Amino acid sequence: MTTQEPKHVGDIARAIRDQAIRKHPQIATAPRKPPTDNLGLGDPECELCGGVGFVRLEVERDHPKFGKLLVCPECRADYQQELARRAYERHVATIEQYSIIPRPDATFEEFNHSNRTANIHAAKIAARRFAQGEAKNPWLVLYGEVGTGKTHLAMAVTHVLRERQESVLFASAPDLLDLLRPGDDKYTDELLSIAREVSYLIIDDLGTENRTTWAFEKLYQLINHRYNTLTHLMLTLNDSPRDLPDRLGSRIEGPQTTLIRVEDTDYRKKMRREKHA
Repeated sequence: MTTQEPKHVGDIARAIRDQAIRKHPQIATAPRKPPTDNLGLGDPECELCGGVGFVRLEVERDHPKFGKLLVCPECRADYQQELARRAYERHVATIEQYSIIPRPDATFEEFNHSNRTANIHAAKIAARRFAQGEAKNPWLVLYGEVGTGKTHLAMAVTHVLRERQESVLFASAPDLLDLLRPGDDKYTDELLSIAREVSYLIIDDLGTENRTTWAFEKLYQLINHRYNTLTHLMLTLNDSPRDLPDRLGSRIEGPQTTLIRVEDTDYRKKMRREKHA
């Protein structure tokens, strides 16, 4: 008489465990560590995987996951979360190779808008909504004179997005173009891929780069890609988008954009005057 061969990974695990207990009865009474103490093991009492920590889906042979072992969703949920956290950290570390790290004090809380113009208030509100995923439009463009707080708000947005564990690339236009210049194709391709696919792309000081044909084409490629895919983009400019080449300016002023002119005195100069007064 032949015994029926186990069909599930859990059945195999229980059979191995029972055989081990028959040979070594002390195993049955040995203390067990909770599964959270060891992310590489399943819970011996898990009914789904039988302690193996993995399960196999019952799918058709032509299914892409046929025969593959998956982390047990019952007893190793903590491990799945840990894997997701590590993957996010690796992704962030890759992006940060090319990003400006925002100043710690460049937050919404530290953005001083008292005794300033109404559109400074509007810019802060729009930036906060954009950072929190509550904006009506996927693009936010702040333009106006230097020293009005556009870069501060871009950094504040970056801080909030990272707290939300969103993938975000924050770079100035000149620095971004310098990194994209022909050289090491591996890093150029990697940066292009990140700038295209990252959840949020923030380009500071657009228009201050050397306005060569090559620079325009690279910027147009990136912005047009995000225009076609309607993925999140934030830009800061000193001049109006209408001062940019037509193909670029028309994209930026499209219906997907919240466009705010930031008009005020140079805040940095104002603070220096007050400091020395």
